[in-house]
Amino acid sequence: NTNKKKDDQTDDTPTEDTNTQPEQPAQEDTKKNPEDEPPQEGEHKVFISIRCDTAVDKGMNLDSQWAGIVPSSGTILAKTKVEFQEGDTVFDVLCRIRDTYKIHVSYRGTNGAQYVDGINNLYEFDGGRWSGWMYCVNNVFPNVGFADTYLSDGDVVRVQFTLGYGADI
Repeated sequence: NTNKKKDDQTDDTPTEDTNTQPEQPAQEDTKKNPEDEPPQEGEHKVFISIRCDTAVDKGMNLDSQWAGIVPSSGTILAKTKVEFQEGDTVFDVLCRIRDTYKIHVSYRGTNGAQYVDGINNLYEFDGGRWSGWMYCVNNVFPNVGFADTYLSDGDVVRVQFTLGYGADI
């Protein structure tokens, strides 16, 4: 190779190569993540994740008491696409996740007044007097119960464990 210098350093000086095509301008990757595609007609989908990063930050994952409950990654459920029906709430989708992925969900109340007090056996107050489960939809914390927020196609739901009544998430 005539482009080699001693000590195996490569010479970056361009050489004429008659066998290559002219360089094309960089093009954007046209492959799309299926999660980013709009729903098909008649299909209703949301994306949901369940995390307990604040419990990990507190070191709860290192305590044997929380083994199998607080994963070191903080992820109980990674962002997952879930189909839903018109009129479903965040609570309905959380129950579908519970049934599909066998994730423990504990709640009190009935008929639209359900209060989620535990997920994956991590309960309110387990991380202190201000700890518990909160959620946001499209980065907005609605300040109402899980059963009080109706979903729309493409919504992104994040369910998160808080140690500080939401100030830490």
